[in-house]
Amino acid sequence: ERIAALVGDKPFALCVGTNEVRKNHERLLSVWANLSARQPDMPRLVVAGQRGWRAKAALARLDAARGVDAPYVLVDDSSDADLAWLYSRARFTVYASLMEGWGLPIGESLWFGAPCLASGVSSMPEVGGALCSYFDPNDTADMTRAIAEIVGSPERIEAMRTAISAAPLRRWADVTRDLRADLAVRSGLR
Repeated sequence: ERIAALVGDKPFALCVGTNEVRKNHERLLSVWANLSARQPDMPRLVVAGQRGWRAKAALARLDAARGVDAPYVLVDDSSDADLAWLYSRARFTVYASLMEGWGLPIGESLWFGAPCLASGVSSMPEVGGALCSYFDPNDTADMTRAIAEIVGSPERIEAMRTAISAAPLRRWADVTRDLRADLAVRSGLR
């Protein structure tokens, strides 16, 4: 109920991740505010993540966003159940990070069947493969284009959902099996 009250009843997009400089929230929020001022069908952006470091400008923007008409809202103390609720109801997710070791929110988005727009750098294309749409996280115009295109195309969102539901996504059991097999080979047990 608390998360539903924060989010409101308007359609929303979701961005999951700690609010820190490398997650690129400041650029994402700027793009979102500009698009929201021009596109009446723009969903609200729900930013779910803890307060991190070197993100004062982004956090100030999120803290100042008040009311149901704000283009974005911060959910900074979400539980696993809250995240499951958010992922399962989001129109799509967006992950604008500049650098990742992996990019877990991309995989989580796919597991919940939510279409994902993600940075096309670092490890992120490896996580989402052909199931995501990508943009250059350092290029405001490219990020704007990618977000505007998906917002303006409900058919594309549905096509992405269909592709995700048909894809054989890796499970934690698959990761464990592969890790054990690799360790066995490396230790000479195989």
